[in-house]
Amino acid sequence: MIAQRDAFFNSLFELAKTDKRIVLISADMGAPSLDQWRLELPHQFINVGVAEQNAINVATGMALEGFLPFVYAIAPFISLRVVEQIKNGPAIHNLPVTLVGIGAGLSYADAGPTHHTIEDLRIISSIPNMTVVTCTDSAMAAVLPQLALTGVPLYIRLDRDTKPDLYPHITLQDIERKYPINKLAKDRYYVASCGDLFHTVHTVCKKLEINSIDLFRVPFLDSLRIDIPKSSRILVVEEGIGLRTALLEYVNDEQLDWSISGIGIKSYVTDYGGRKLMREWCKLDEETLSATIQQWRPDANIS
Repeated sequence: MIAQRDAFFNSLFELAKTDKRIVLISADMGAPSLDQWRLELPHQFINVGVAEQNAINVATGMALEGFLPFVYAIAPFISLRVVEQIKNGPAIHNLPVTLVGIGAGLSYADAGPTHHTIEDLRIISSIPNMTVVTCTDSAMAAVLPQLALTGVPLYIRLDRDTKPDLYPHITLQDIERKYPINKLAKDRYYVASCGDLFHTVHTVCKKLEINSIDLFRVPFLDSLRIDIPKSSRILVVEEGIGLRTALLEYVNDEQLDWSISGIGIKSYVTDYGGRKLMREWCKLDEETLSATIQQWRPDANIS
């Protein structure tokens, strides 16, 4: 298995070798997958230091000159610290700037609440023109650089943890057109999630024979309205806040008759501990989720 970060930047590197418009801007981040940029594409790699706000300004200027900038930093700092720069730069001018944040949700559990990234999806997706993609696995991460080249402002949320690929054959067309829906029952009950937590949700839903949806992209694709039947019940499970809010807004705007409920992080976790422990505190561990989903869906198959 390969980390999402390395899958993403290895794929982007191959594209950058033939497209000199691609520039990688790092806010003093290091990784083995970045070393090849420094060695082989030094004129397409810029390290601005610990200065995320300046990184967005540099990317905005370069995009205005025809470049395709990718800005990489720890997720809370490439999203929450730079909201004004995102708004006034890529968003207002609708520029092809891609923000790449490592550490979605509680990825940096060991670093404490300053490094937890639980609000970013709600905040960045509320900015007009911005699209937020929460990466599910390394196979998806390897395809996402192609999505970034379609010319829209993007914020890509990568996870630190490495999990088996759920979508080994995913393509750019898949990401552009539809959401992965695991149909395990012929009914109108669905559990929705995204990112690393979707792996847990997917496991629980398979055991309970309940349909699951990976809502990896906000704003939502048109396929969601087409693929989910009328009068469906959807339980949103998220390692943060914002996914359920976005879905409720979508349901309202599209005048859909879905019933939406949710489980997420309701308060800050200020104690230090591993991600597994923090998920237990937040009632997002597999055992607790299984019990919660069974209560939400009393007739679930628990054999």
